[in-house]
Formats: sequence, structure tokens, C-alpha cells
Amino acid sequence: MKLRTKFLIIYSIFAVIMISFTAQYVFIRYTELFSNQVSQIVDNIISNAASKTEDSLNDIRDTSMLFQINTDSGDTFIDGIKKYSDSNATVTSYDLKESRDSIKYICQNFLFTNKNINGIFIILPNNSSFGWGNNIDIKYHYDPTLDQWYQDTLTKHGKLNISTIKQYDFILRSTDCVLFSTALYDVATRKYLGTLLIPCRPELFNLSSINTLPNALNICIHETGKPSNVYYSNSDSVKTDSHSNHKYILTKQVEIPAYNLTIDAQIDLRIYTKNLTNVRMLLLGIILCMLVLVLLMYYPLSAWMIKPITRLTRHMRTTHLKKIPFKEKKNLWKDEISMLYTEYNNRIDSLNEYIQRDYQNKIIALDSQMRALEAQIDAHFLFNTLETINSIAEIEDVPRVSTISMALGNMFRYSIKTDSELVPLSDEINHVKDYVSIQSIRFHEKFTIDYDIPEALASTKVLKLILQPIVENCINHGFRHCLITGHIHIKARQEGDCLLLIVSDDGYGMDQATLNALKDRLAAPDEMQEFGKRSHQSIGVKNIHSRIRLYYGNIYGLQIESQKDVGTTVTICIPQIKVNQ
Repeated sequence: MKLRTKFLIIYSIFAVIMISFTAQYVFIRYTELFSNQVSQIVDNIISNAASKTEDSLNDIRDTSMLFQINTDSGDTFIDGIKKYSDSNATVTSYDLKESRDSIKYICQNFLFTNKNINGIFIILPNNSSFGWGNNIDIKYHYDPTLDQWYQDTLTKHGKLNISTIKQYDFILRSTDCVLFSTALYDVATRKYLGTLLIPCRPELFNLSSINTLPNALNICIHETGKPSNVYYSNSDSVKTDSHSNHKYILTKQVEIPAYNLTIDAQIDLRIYTKNLTNVRMLLLGIILCMLVLVLLMYYPLSAWMIKPITRLTRHMRTTHLKKIPFKEKKNLWKDEISMLYTEYNNRIDSLNEYIQRDYQNKIIALDSQMRALEAQIDAHFLFNTLETINSIAEIEDVPRVSTISMALGNMFRYSIKTDSELVPLSDEINHVKDYVSIQSIRFHEKFTIDYDIPEALASTKVLKLILQPIVENCINHGFRHCLITGHIHIKARQEGDCLLLIVSDDGYGMDQATLNALKDRLAAPDEMQEFGKRSHQSIGVKNIHSRIRLYYGNIYGLQIESQKDVGTTVTICIPQIKVNQ
């Protein structure tokens, strides 16, 4: 039982005490004032129904008016379609697309703000059409000239026309809808330019939220003078004759002349007036029983309801971030109080989880800072030493030593560069080239490498140090430290908003079990290590994958495909970021 039901019981009991003193008087007055009260209620309902209906129709009318005077470019829409006024004019697909794009903001705004509008379309004199809709569209080259709604629209000379609710076969993927249309004219010449078509859901006329007597009051909206053309009705038994003389039938009628609509309302008074004598005796008996029940159940009922809330309040006041033990859960009903207990425990779990995660993130960040500081120790000493080696190698005419020392110096300088975690793709490629120049000398050029980097992507920003470890894996694992000759191919391409960096080799590759184990390791969450501890498993593809996901989000990272004795391909997916962003 819901908590509000429990309170309803208590309030009902107290209400009966007051009703017992006034029931007799109310009952007598009830029969005298009933007709006047019902009549006033019906008047209010039908007045509100007329206002709501007229407001809904005014929204559609205002939509059509605003649509005619606004576009994204600042010019009026009428000016934009004057070029289509000739029915023999040639209209290309590009012209229609350009016109459709010019009203994109207006249409999408109206479709978003008014849920009853299914679409907004313009039918040109040459039967071409364009517009926007919620999963609907107009049939290609649909000819409306023979349809009744189109003829009615033209006869109204720019005023809003409302057509019958039905499923129109020229609207693709449409269900039953009400069709609003208005003819568009050149303001200066009054030349016909096209028809604005707004299909809407029948719920536009729904008055269920207005009718406070849904079981007794029947409401019908129909075209004035055409009772058969019904736009809304909550009953099939509404008689549209406002002069009915049936003594038990109360009928009201109001017209909306601006839209040629009539609202009829009928209520059968017999629903409320029959068996009044029996009701009177029954009411008196119920009141007596309720009075006795209040005396017997008031105090235990109130204590039964308040006790769980008191227990929860005491626990929240005396404990800190601890869950409530549900020892007495079996005694709790499945009501709002039980839900409150459960939600409280869920919030405690979420808060504890957040605190633990925040603590772990701070430890990881601190450990990363310590590693960065360690990497920068004696950096100038290493640079100076490498420069000295390079100078001696040039003097002694040892070009390989000079190449290695220069490349190694560049790699050291690039690795501890702290200006930003993001670097241009061209810098990352140069870092790979420095590494490859060292390894080529070391392994006597037993492998080759080529690069396919479009000039347009060279300035794209990427996370630093994500390519060189993968190239290193190609040499050490793919070619088994160059026991075999091989080729490495590095390619960059754009796919949507993403930048794909693809590194492939033709080495040994991996069997399916090894590949699956590597993929499982990439998919596994990052593990906390003891602060300051270093692990050899923290480098390589797992490190790159984790850094990318931490920096860009979980939708980015590495994808690895490999085939035994064929080779391995590693694809890095990151968002494309230009240098000036």
C-alpha cells in the first residue's frame, strides 16, 4: 500500500467526523443546488475547452505566419520561393535542397517546441515539394489539384484551412492526422507561390485534460454546420442538437467562428440524481461506522506510520556514511518509506564509491607527477653528454655514432617536453623517425618503413608518445628483434570527427589465443598499484590505450588485429583536434 494511501485513510477518517455534523444539511441542499452547480461546471468546462482549442489553433496559425516572415538568412521566405512561381519553371534537386536548408532552423524549432506538429512542407506550383517532418515526407511530384483539401485552401485566399482527420495517402509513413494548410502569395502582386502544409496529430484537439467529468460529460468538436466532420469526441452518443428537451439531458454549445468550429457538451443528470434516498440512508450508516473506527484505530495507525520515518531520522543523525541494516525489512510494506530506506542506502553506496574513486585518482595523479619529476632529473646533463658524443663523432668522422647521438638527443628532448600533452602529428612522426634511425643502424637496416601522412592531417594534435612504442613492438615482437626482414607501414586518415593512426607490419603476427589475451588485457580496467611501485607491464599498448581513454574518453583507444605468419595491425582512434583549437 502506498504511503499516500495511508495518509488518505487518516484524513478520510477525520473528514468523516466533520461530515457527520453537516451531512444532513448538505444532503438537503444538494438536491436544490445540484442543477445550478452542474450547469456552472459544464459552462466552465466548455469555456475552457473552447479556449484550449482556440489556443492550439492559434499556435498553428502563428506558426504559419512566422514561417512566412522568417528564414535563417534574414530574407523573407516568400522572397525565397518567388523563383518557383512559374508552374513550368525548371526546379533542380539542388534548388529544392537549398530551399529546404534555408528553413531548417525554423522547421526544427517548431517541430521541437510543438509536439503535435508532425511536419512542415511547401508544395510548389509545379508539384515539387520540400520541408521537414518527424519521419514523414510528401510523395515525389504529388499533384494536389484534384484533392478537396487543396481546393478548400485556395478558396480561403491565404487563411488557414483545416481538413478532416484521416490518413492521407500522399504523406509517406503517415497515420491519421489533421491537415492544416494555407496558400502563399506574393504580397505585391498577389501571385500564387505555393501551399504551406502542416500535418498535425489528432491529439491537438484532445480535451481530456479539460474535462473534469470524463465519465459523465460528453464533449464533441466538429465543423460548424457539418456534425459528421468530427475532430474530437470522448463518446459516440453526443447529440449535436442544442435544443434537446429531454429533462435529464443538459446540453451546452459554443462556437469558434474564427476557425468555423463548434463544441458541443452533454451530461446526463440521472447519473447523479438516481437513488438519492438510498444514498442518504447509506451515508448515515457509513458515518456511524467511521466514527467508531476512528476511536479504535487513530493512535495505533498514526504510530505505525511514523515509526519507520523516526527510525530513519535517528540513523541519519547518529551515523556517518553507513548503510541501514534491513533486519526488519520483512516487516516493512513496499511503500514510499521502504523506497526511502533503499534510496538512502543506494546514496551511501554511491558516495562511498565516489570517495574511493576520487582518492584513487589523486594517488594515480601524484604517482604520475613523481614519474615525470624522475624523468627530468639530470636532463641537461644527458643533453650535454649527447652533444659531446655527436661533436666527437663528427670530428672523428663516425657518421653512425653522430646519427645515433643526434637522434637520441632529439628523443630525450621530446620525451620530457612538458609544454602540453598534445603535439602536432608531424612532431610525433619525427619522433618515430628518430627512433627508427637508431634501430636501423642497430639492426643493419633489416627492416623498412614508409609513411602515408596527408598534409592536411600533419597539424592535427595527438597525444604525445603513442606511436613510437607500437613501432618498437613491431621490431621486437613482430620481427623478433630483426631475426627476419620486414616492413612497417604507418598511415593516417580521417573518419568523421575521428583521426585513425594505423601501424601495420608483415612480421610473425599472433595466434588467436595470444590475440584474445591481449584484447582482454586492453578491455580490463586499470589496476591500482602500490604508490611508487614500477611495473614492466605499465608500458606498451596497455599504457597507450589507458592514456588515450583517460584523456579523450572511453570511446577512443586501440584496436589490434593479427594473423599468425601474416602480420599485425594496430589502429589508434582519437578525436581530430587542429593546432589552433
